[in-house]
Formats: sequence, C-alpha cells, structure tokens
Amino acid sequence: MVFREWIDLLKACGLWNTNIIELLLKPLEDSSNKTEMRFCHDSREVQKADIYIAFPGERVNGHDYVDDAFRAGASLAIVSEIRPYNGHCLYVDDTRRFVQELAGRWWKVLSPKGIGVTGSNGKTTTKEWAKDILCQFFPSEAVFCNPGNQNTEIGLPLCILNGLTKQHRWAVLEMGLSQPGDLSTLTALFPLSCSVLLNVGSAHVGNFEGYEGLFRAKSEIIQASMPGTDVVLYANDPRMCALESEYPGRKVTYFGENLPDTKADHSVNLVAYRINLHRERPVTEITLKIRNHLIMLSFPLFLHRGFVLDLCAALAACSTIIETERLIDFTPDLLTLPKDRFEIQPLQGNWMIIDHYNASYESLNAALDLLVEMKRIGFIPHFRLVLGSVLETGGYTDEIHARIGEKILESGPLSVYLFSREPSILKTKSVLQKDPDDRPDSTQDRILFFESSNPEEIAIKIARDVSTSNNHVFYFKASRMVRMEEVVESVLDLLDRGNCHDSDLQIQHTSF
Repeated sequence: MVFREWIDLLKACGLWNTNIIELLLKPLEDSSNKTEMRFCHDSREVQKADIYIAFPGERVNGHDYVDDAFRAGASLAIVSEIRPYNGHCLYVDDTRRFVQELAGRWWKVLSPKGIGVTGSNGKTTTKEWAKDILCQFFPSEAVFCNPGNQNTEIGLPLCILNGLTKQHRWAVLEMGLSQPGDLSTLTALFPLSCSVLLNVGSAHVGNFEGYEGLFRAKSEIIQASMPGTDVVLYANDPRMCALESEYPGRKVTYFGENLPDTKADHSVNLVAYRINLHRERPVTEITLKIRNHLIMLSFPLFLHRGFVLDLCAALAACSTIIETERLIDFTPDLLTLPKDRFEIQPLQGNWMIIDHYNASYESLNAALDLLVEMKRIGFIPHFRLVLGSVLETGGYTDEIHARIGEKILESGPLSVYLFSREPSILKTKSVLQKDPDDRPDSTQDRILFFESSNPEEIAIKIARDVSTSNNHVFYFKASRMVRMEEVVESVLDLLDRGNCHDSDLQIQHTSF
C-alpha cells in the first residue's frame, strides 16, 4: 500500500482527522509518491517510517512500547489509549477493529479472487502448494498468499495491508481460529471465491466446547460462504459430506482417498500411495484422479499421507480455477515444503527430522506411519522419537497423550526421549510403562526410554546416542510453546563440540 492509497482508505473509514495525518506524513509523499506504507505491531521489528499499531493484550499491552517504536523510526502510531507518547499518534476506539476494517476495505478496493484454507492440520502446506500451483499457470506477481502462519484475526489483516497490491488477481489465505467466531469474522472481512476445509481433528480442542464445538467453529468457513461459490471438503469425513446438504447452493469439490465413482467428476482422489527407494534414494509415488483424469506423480523425498492429502486439497482448490486438462500438467518439482514440517537433515551419519512447528495426535500419527515404512523398506534400521507435549487440549489432555503412547508402542521405535518441560507428556510415559504383556503384538523389541524437563540434559543423552548410531532417524515433535528447538540447538552444539561422551552426564536408561 502506497501513501496516497493509505490516505484514501482513511477517508473511506470516515476519520475526521485525515487532513492532519496527511500533513504529518507529507514528507513521505514529497520524497516519493510511491512510498510503501508498512504496518507493524511488534516494536522490535519497526523500521524507519513504519506505522506502529498498539494492540492491548492479556499478557502484553502494545501501548507500553509505543515510544520504543518511535525510537526505532516509526512515523506514526495507531493507539486506543491516550498517554503522553513521544510522537504523532492516531487515536481510535479499538485498534484491532480499526485494522480489520481498514484491511477489509483494502480487500474490497482490490477485489482479488480469494481462496481460504482452514483445518486442524496442513493449513500452511496446502496454502503454499495452492500458491505454487497457481504460479505455474498465472504470473507469480498476480498471486498473493499470507506468509508463514500469520492467519489470525490480527495477523491476516496486517498481511493484507502490507502485501496485497493491485497486481494480485488471486489471493490464497490461510485462516486460523482461536475461538468460535474467528472464521466468521475473517470471511466477512475477506469474502472468498473458494472455501477449503481440510480436516477437523484434535488440535486446539481445549479452546472449544469439545470436538463438536471445534467442528462447528471450523465449519464457519463453509457456513459463511455465499451460494454459487466453490467449497472444498474432505470426503473421508462423513461430517464434511453432510455440510453439502446443510449449506446447499455451493459448488462442492471433494478430496480424499479411495473415493467412490459417484464423486469422480468433482473430486481429487488419492488412488494409490507408497514410498520406495530408487537407486537407494527416497521416492514417494502417488496416483491421483483429478476430476476423472488419472495422473501418476513421483517426488524425490518421503512424504507422509497427510502431506499427500494436502496436495489433493490444493489441487482441488486450483481445479475450481484452472481447467482440468491444463491442471494435470502441473510440475510437482516446483512445490516446496514449509520450514520445520518433517524437515529431514543429515546428522553425523544419521538423520534428524525437524517437525516441531506444531503438534497434534493426527500429525504425529501420520509421521509415525511414515517412519515405520521407512524402516520397512530398508532406508533406516531404526528410528528414535524426541517428543514433547501436545498443548491446548483442555480436558482431553490425558486421553490424547495416552493415545500417543499407544501409537508409539504400536510403531516400535528403538528409543523415546520425552521432553517434559510441559508435564502433559508424562501421561504418555505412563502408557509406555505398562506391563509388556499388555503391549501390541507388533512391538517385539524393547523400547529404550529417557525423560527430562531440562533441555540440556535430554540433549546430552540424544547427542551421545547419535555418536554411537549409524543411519538412525531422530525425530523431533512437540507443540510450538514447548520450544523443542532448544533441544535441537543443544544437540547440534554438543555434536559440533564433540561433547557428548558418557563422562558428560551420568544418566540411566529405563527400558521396557
């Protein structure tokens, strides 16, 4: 957004003091009529001439950092609390609502065709892959998507204000929610041409009235869609299929696995999926039927089934825009996985898989299934799990962590390291400690087990095991607030220094 567009938007919002704002920021316009206006709500990230927005919060109040923003070079602050600030401020009743309305008006001015993506798992991957596919058929400067996981009722409007331009014809939006009503708010601000509901699992169920409340909140993206617009639904979930009759008049495209022929004309169907080794290199082979057109794809890496279904969802969304005869010629090599999603890296003769961007039972389940397959085809002899708690599960915490423990026993890793900084994972520990006679028959070998709430302590144990292993996978998974990256960084530091021998720390295995 450039200077003149910002002033026009303020006028459209009916603010009485736009002339004052125009005078205050006149030097910016004089220097260049194309000066980009950047909105920022973190004073630590403010750059010269930015507009700082002070959001009040439960733990942090942005108004406490207004002067820090001015010292960093902010040209203006938008505030809802009157204080003696050391710079020019625009006062509004509610900074959150102001930014949302401003972004909504900006969206209306530019009127891109919007694809909205939500669900419990796979939002970012689906969004990125839908963007990557669209960019193969349209100029890249015509396709916008909100970066990273900035998908909230604050993050998404700021992305729209900072990134959406007149060149963008298509906008792929990841939409998150932390409470009921969030998706209704976002879809009202940014009306969609295509609404994608990926799945509804257990992620963040603690923030809602149980699983049913979570499903209702997620399905707001379909409820808010307009008759005649496109919606994309996961066909393997009967609750999703019921939405078609609950909200009639939408053009429904399904995605899923082994779908019936009755859905063939309006679905992306995963017909076959397997991982394999080709000349000792990893490969994922899949067969898809896109609106009755059969294609076979091969990827030079291991993708778990969740990723493959994300691809199906992205293709389903793109099929509402691009003719099927053209879409089936897309190039899968141009797709990239977002950072910290099953990211495989070499680790001193072994492999490290970074997957701690966030966690849920469903995403861990898909990852464990892939690790079991990697072992079955002979790519690795063993895999080891470094796990932390799955958070925001509310009254379902024990149930979910118990299910994680059962899945671990079924998968049969060589060892499990539980990072118990947040103690919910200890329920998983209690399951792992059950009597051997009660374990699944598939778990024949003993599982080595170590638990600590200290990142350094658990890192020393992992680093020592890395130094005595060959071609093992060390898989790291936890909710973001557990900060599993501290364990990863400590492991890498210990290995770089060669400081991972028995003398570093005397620790005991618990095996069962």
